[in-house]
Amino acid sequence: MDIDKLMFNTSDSLNSEKARVLLRLILTKTNEYDKIKKAFDTY
Repeated sequence: MDIDKLMFNTSDSLNSEKARVLLRLILTKTNEYDKIKKAFDTY
């Protein structure tokens, strides 16, 4: 199963609280999946 096709994102090293905060910060700037995925891959 290809996760990108389902538009799920994973945060490898972030706990759920930090991932939630990061997502909220990202969503203030964009709602494009590719940019959100890139930000999670970066942090």
